[in-house]
Amino acid sequence: MKPVLAWILLVVLCSFHGAVGAGTSVSSKDACYSDYLAAYTERMATAKDDAEVAFLTERYDGALKKMQSQLAVTGKTADANAVKEERARIRKLDRVVASGVFAKESAKGAIASAGKEAAKPSSVAFFGIEQTCSRPVFLMMAGPAASFNRGNPDLGKMTVPVVLNRMADAINALPAAAEFNAALFWAPTTTPMAPEMLAASVANKAAFAEWASTVNPPESSMAYGSGAFSSKVARLKWPQRLAAEVGSGWPKWVYDYQPSEAVAACCKAEPMHLAKALCFAFEQKADAVFVFTSNFVTLSYDPVRLKGDLEDVAKSIYGSDRKKWPAVNVLLLDLSEGSSTAKEALKSVLHPFNPCIEMVADVEKFMTEAEKDRMESL
Repeated sequence: MKPVLAWILLVVLCSFHGAVGAGTSVSSKDACYSDYLAAYTERMATAKDDAEVAFLTERYDGALKKMQSQLAVTGKTADANAVKEERARIRKLDRVVASGVFAKESAKGAIASAGKEAAKPSSVAFFGIEQTCSRPVFLMMAGPAASFNRGNPDLGKMTVPVVLNRMADAINALPAAAEFNAALFWAPTTTPMAPEMLAASVANKAAFAEWASTVNPPESSMAYGSGAFSSKVARLKWPQRLAAEVGSGWPKWVYDYQPSEAVAACCKAEPMHLAKALCFAFEQKADAVFVFTSNFVTLSYDPVRLKGDLEDVAKSIYGSDRKKWPAVNVLLLDLSEGSSTAKEALKSVLHPFNPCIEMVADVEKFMTEAEKDRMESL
């Protein structure tokens, strides 16, 4: 490819790069940016001043950022890391440093911010809980208990879809400069939307809706975590992605999160259920966590041990200053008389994380008219 043509394509890519999960894929680093690198290198060789260096570099880095995001969300981790390394490399070039194009980036957040100032925290609302943050992670217990409602089975079947729709509302309200991630969990399984935080772009917001659209459809008896497919998920190597022949009730594509060695070393027992999902959120360096779960989440835990494990995990990731630890907000599905006991147990376990814990009797009052019509048709 001629350098001039490659440069034109680079500018087009910066403006019109396809949405994550929309069927457009990016191949290996040789195919996805070597031509643009050649064009960038040639133009840099003739750049007359710092302003031109900054102009060229911003556009090259902008294209790389979009490639990295799409590769990450489609599970091509090795390629995403190659693009990430290229973005890190150009930041060290003498002429780039002298131009000051990335001067506003902190050393810690250089790759994540990609030439922009850090996102300012904004208010995020989820089922009436509000939290000021810029890097929220949303967690949903989507196992059988989440769909349980002895008095109104159809309402029970609607619980998970309604919660995920309200989650989508919260994500759609995020400013573009924010980042987010989400995960479903139940028992030993935690399945994130993506292995890394995602920019709150229009494309990634749409990708969340697509990812969540197949979870626990109320018209089906199949649910997240059930069936033979769960054993297939357990064979995935984190962060390997599976998008073909995904089982009914599961998200559109699947990862099987496994804690890093450093996080696993902090836990006296293998983290499960909510504990494992929180480890995922902490490893994402979330500044706020929103959880929707059932009261069964605390039944198999030693609260004292779990609290200590989560504290040790937080220290390993955020440091010892608890002011830097994320707030953990929990919506607890009120399924039985044991719910109040579960709430007190969660308060104790999550005390280091300034928790806000609210009880939700059912999701009917949070449903839209379309969701109510869907329930009536069951």
